[in-house]
Amino acid sequence: MEPHAVAPILARTLPPMRFASLVDRSRPIDFRGVWTQFGPAMKAQKGDLSKRRRAAVFQTAALGAPMDWYAASRVLEDGDAVAAPLEELRVPAGAFVTSTYEGPYDGLGAAWGVFTERLTAAGHRLDPSRVCFEIYGGDEGAPKTELYVAVLQTKG
Repeated sequence: MEPHAVAPILARTLPPMRFASLVDRSRPIDFRGVWTQFGPAMKAQKGDLSKRRRAAVFQTAALGAPMDWYAASRVLEDGDAVAAPLEELRVPAGAFVTSTYEGPYDGLGAAWGVFTERLTAAGHRLDPSRVCFEIYGGDEGAPKTELYVAVLQTKG
């Protein structure tokens, strides 16, 4: 992946967000397995959450460290309800640094590396008490992934 596929970072305050999620707290995390189980879990929901944007939510103690947990998710909108086996994850409003990666999903690991190097170089620090996430968009031919890291402080 070329670094220019990751947009410049942007520090911003996000409003509260909600996610319909299937969380994997196992070690090691089974990323493929949680997404495989997420599909049938989504079908068990009332309403049509399948039209909501796909996302992954996770928590980590340090940038580049293994994740404490990982959740296959959909971004919820006002009025959406979540039932078992999914759980609703709530992300309070707060400071985040964000960027966008345009490229294939198999390049996400490298994109996160470029993104976290940039935010660290800019003086931002991960808030390990809050979650990070990515929201998937674009189309199959041109995937676009929004990257979000919760930070203790924002610059600018």
